[in-house]
Amino acid sequence: MRFVLLLLVPTLAAPGALAGDKAVARRIFREILSGGNFTLAGELYAPDFVNHGRNRDVDLATDQSAAREWKKAFPDLVVEPEVLVAEGDVVAAVWHASGTNTGSGNGIPATGRRIEGRGITFWRVAGGRVREEWSEFSQLALLQQLGLVPGAGPIEPGSARPLREERAAGTASEADRARNRALVARVLEETLGSGRIALFGALYAKDFVNHGPTGDGGVQDVMDQAVELRKLLPDLTVSVTRSIAEGNLVAVIYTARGTSTGTGHPAAGKRIQLRGMAVMSIEGGRIREQWAVFDHQEQLGALTAPEGKR
Repeated sequence: MRFVLLLLVPTLAAPGALAGDKAVARRIFREILSGGNFTLAGELYAPDFVNHGRNRDVDLATDQSAAREWKKAFPDLVVEPEVLVAEGDVVAAVWHASGTNTGSGNGIPATGRRIEGRGITFWRVAGGRVREEWSEFSQLALLQQLGLVPGAGPIEPGSARPLREERAAGTASEADRARNRALVARVLEETLGSGRIALFGALYAKDFVNHGPTGDGGVQDVMDQAVELRKLLPDLTVSVTRSIAEGNLVAVIYTARGTSTGTGHPAAGKRIQLRGMAVMSIEGGRIREQWAVFDHQEQLGALTAPEGKR
């Protein structure tokens, strides 16, 4: 199987422009999503903004309505960027969110429980405003922490180990960024997509850290997840649909397709398509760290997620 890589880098941008795009992202996280200043949406989002959800696209009014509902459900919600990657007119952000569910919103009743987790968002920015968005976070982990679906219960504060300060991307030549993109593509194509699990040892650093939605793990955790997914989708194929690189960081959106053979899922026996996102750091030609959101259980219909921003 040949891996098709579609780059979402339609234009080149000067370092000052990239810094400006990152500043827009920080303001959205800190002033709108955390601070609740939703009047800023008219300044930081374009009027024709589109949020590309998993199942449908929504406009700015619908997007901001869902954001307000999350703030109602979690009045003390804090969303902080941990890693920002920018190239061309695109910014990708790994973010950490925490809050206490003392209100109701987006179909979630007030449980009084505290939640914590990570997500990834891609924004296309033009003229200092966000024009397009792609986002992923684990709604399954959220509902489990709230006790609304079976699974792991409340987590200890700080278990997701938020970074103390935003990770710097550093600098790298165009050739190095190209090699980093190729490495990330190979990881997705040959390990997850083709099931060559033994390659994890060659492509990942020995001290590799996987920063999951609600906690950290190592290479074995990533291998176990790949094995589990391929058992459920034996004919799995993977393709990258968005890719940007800055310094030693690569951010991707990818699509996984396969036929579900698992039992107990509404999607059993059906041809399905799933979306995942990841940000990876590369050192010495190997993956050193990874932040990823790919909740196949949720996307296969194993739970009914609350209505809201998807």
